[in-house]
Amino acid sequence: LREHGIQVFLNDADLKQQGYRASVNVTDAETVKAMDLLVQIKDLSAISVSLGDSKYTRDALKSIERLPHIKKLGVSADILKIDDLKAIGRLQQVEFLSFGCKELSNAHMKVLQAMKGLKALNLDCDEFNESQLKELGKLQGLTDLALKCPVLSDAQIKELHAMGGLTKLDLVCGEVPPKSLENLKRALPQANVHFQATLF
Repeated sequence: LREHGIQVFLNDADLKQQGYRASVNVTDAETVKAMDLLVQIKDLSAISVSLGDSKYTRDALKSIERLPHIKKLGVSADILKIDDLKAIGRLQQVEFLSFGCKELSNAHMKVLQAMKGLKALNLDCDEFNESQLKELGKLQGLTDLALKCPVLSDAQIKELHAMGGLTKLDLVCGEVPPKSLENLKRALPQANVHFQATLF
């Protein structure tokens, strides 16, 4: 597996379950083919996949579909087409999704809504708009949300007010209006809201 950019480790303590996790850097067709060997690891519960601008994206995500025990999934891609993302949306058993992509659309958000078992979501994107954040509010059962982006406006933050099911909200941004952050904390009194300023 290591020859094809696939590494397998024992789970860290923070995953709170025994088993294994895998890290995959998809660079060629041989890597995708080798991913099928992961099916043989019955205790594989977490996988992180770096796709870049790989033309093998769809095949790689289909390979993940064949891993029925995955609870934690990380996907990083420059651009992810809707049809490719649908493979992720079919992973009903995934509880934690970390997703990084340069561009997200409302259609991307709707695909994520199909993941009925999703409890925690980490989104890293160059830009969000109000309607996308509104779609996030339709994710039933979501308790933990982390957003990383250069800027969040007052209008965008107001869309997060409706996410009353959150118990944890992390915002990693270059800029957030201080008043908006105060109002957000009042709107979500049950949530631990944390803001971290960072440079992009």
